[in-house]
Amino acid sequence: LWLISTAISATGAPDYEAYVAQEGQTVASIAGEYGISAEYLAQYNRVGVNEALPGGRIIIVPIVPEAAVQATPPTPTPVPTGP
Repeated sequence: LWLISTAISATGAPDYEAYVAQEGQTVASIAGEYGISAEYLAQYNRVGVNEALPGGRIIIVPIVPEAAVQATPPTPTPVPTGP
């Protein structure tokens, strides 16, 4: 696993990481490591979701600011009613 952080934004944070794939990895497996949509990552890099990547292929992984990631809302706790 090699990561190359690049493209510093105006805020000083990287906009994306360059991920160097290992032979046979798929965009789906890489997306899973980052917790992002495999379809989005595949479209962003113009490759198939389950396409086996050659070793050394650079996949650009967009960095999503934590504030932009929607947290899963907590499960409501039932409130007892009546006796």
